[in-house]
Amino acid sequence: MKVTRTTNSDLSRKLPLSSSYICRLRSGKRKLPNVPSFLPNMVDYFIKKMKEEDWENLGFKTIPEFKEKELSRWFLEKELTFFKENPVGSRKSFDCHFGEEGKRLLVLQFLGDVLKCEKKQTLLLYSNENISWLISDPLFLDEWQKFLIKILKKGNSIKIVHNFNRNFHEMFRSLEKWIPIYMTGKIKPYLCNYLRDGIFEQSFFIAPESGAIVSSSVKGDTDKMPNFYFHSNQVINSFISEFNNFLKLTTPFLDCYQEQNELIEDFFLDENPIHTSHPGFSLATLPEELLKGMDANYIKFWKYAVRKFDNALKKEKVIEFCQLILKKK
Repeated sequence: MKVTRTTNSDLSRKLPLSSSYICRLRSGKRKLPNVPSFLPNMVDYFIKKMKEEDWENLGFKTIPEFKEKELSRWFLEKELTFFKENPVGSRKSFDCHFGEEGKRLLVLQFLGDVLKCEKKQTLLLYSNENISWLISDPLFLDEWQKFLIKILKKGNSIKIVHNFNRNFHEMFRSLEKWIPIYMTGKIKPYLCNYLRDGIFEQSFFIAPESGAIVSSSVKGDTDKMPNFYFHSNQVINSFISEFNNFLKLTTPFLDCYQEQNELIEDFFLDENPIHTSHPGFSLATLPEELLKGMDANYIKFWKYAVRKFDNALKKEKVIEFCQLILKKK
């Protein structure tokens, strides 16, 4: 694909494959079928596009007489290696891909590397670039969410800085996609209150033990802009320092607690406004009569909850969402 300067989207328009699927094939995240049904269409596409020097770059001395047969044989002999330009485990000093498709390709590689890493990590994330790379491709978005959930279940955590200079629609779409992952309780979000000029925009995706993706663009135009995935420890550490300096300018703005979380006591002692969501009535509104036979720690948390609830009510700082199910007679 590099020989003919073909992008994922170029090829997807000629094959019954999505650009995100091609992206996963190229990164090695998806295995190729033994007998790819798309081979004839792919051969036809490249024959129409290839110039004489492209054939030479593939190892042909001249353009063969039977182009379709020879190129098909070349693809099969090479095991379609043009789809494996960035194999899993590649440890070059850095990888570089362009535009939104390039960012998606590198992000999948980044998340795959985090998942393979034996050490638990705290990922450092920030982006005020155009978010369409994340939300415009449903297949990629689904795989991105599945990757993150697996990573968090493995014991990793995330620090993410949000920037509310985005337009309302984009901000809402972004938050909507993050909410299911926030509910794991393993994400610490921060808010950058400083106004940005809206001209130069950046993205940082840093895994201290795996790698760092860095990109930049001007006024939301990410088309053909480079995305770099660095593997050097020295480079990664420099970006960690830069991110930590940036973190000093932000403020925490959301904590997510779950009942099984050991920090549940902190939730009830917190002085900030509280929003809760339950399938029924919350712990704080549970009648004392129902606590008989309950675990001692549960009763202790109930007392904290009631005290906090009563104090918060005086300041009107409690918002509780209850799900009521009405049965038809």
